[in-house]
Amino acid sequence: MITTIRAPREADAEAVTELLRACDVVIFGAPDTDIDDVRAEWTAPGFDLARDAWLVETKEGTLRAFAYVSARAEGRDYELDSLARPATLGVHRSANAREDQGRRRGSVFLHGGGRG
Repeated sequence: MITTIRAPREADAEAVTELLRACDVVIFGAPDTDIDDVRAEWTAPGFDLARDAWLVETKEGTLRAFAYVSARAEGRDYELDSLARPATLGVHRSANAREDQGRRRGSVFLHGGGRG
């Protein structure tokens, strides 16, 4: 079913926004992300879209998941955000459990569902 993992391109911003808004509805009860939010993340200083973000697509080109990593304190603290279509909500629960583990160890902050 899923055949492609690749870096996003600017042309993917709308599809990523739609995915994030669908996740927002499940997590927050209403959409909370717009295309300007996505573009701002993708053009933030130090963020390299080709290096720091990934899309997961079906062979038909349907976006199933989006992930990115960004430095919160270069070399010491990174944020990883991974979101999948709401039909795969178990992915969010798993990421939230990893976030708790990372906080206890003081090592990694994984943001497993919302924006923030």
